[in-house]
Amino acid sequence: MGRASRRRRWSRWRWSWVVVAAPVIDAARIVRVLDGTGVAVDRQAAGMSAAGADASQAWRWWGGALILARPAVAGTWQIEYLAARGGPADDVSQASILPGDEEIVLVLAVATALRRRATEDAKRGLRPDGVRALSEAARAEADRLIAARRRRVGSGWLG
Repeated sequence: MGRASRRRRWSRWRWSWVVVAAPVIDAARIVRVLDGTGVAVDRQAAGMSAAGADASQAWRWWGGALILARPAVAGTWQIEYLAARGGPADDVSQASILPGDEEIVLVLAVATALRRRATEDAKRGLRPDGVRALSEAARAEADRLIAARRRRVGSGWLG
């Protein structure tokens, strides 16, 4: 390959880098990207060329950076992603709980307390079989409630 063909190849590639002021983001957890005007930008398809002249704006995530297919529109871009919810700052602050999750939190607290009680009983030489069984039953109930929470069925019709 000659020098001229290499130069042509590199001149066709155009990259736009955006500095992201956010914690480390997993690309699989990105829900959508909004440009400076507030319009959602599509994710770049796997086979899509970054230098396509007729291509609309698209993005991909690589190496902790948002890479755009075309130069960015001026403005504040937003990356909406699914993040883990943080806990309260201390033991006396309230934790934000989604409506309907109170029972799950309660059952998880019961399972944790019973598991700790079973551990302390075992340290004292007592047989914690009954407490351990209750702890495992509470944990199984919490897992069932969490699974039911994730499997909410939405209905609708096409028409």
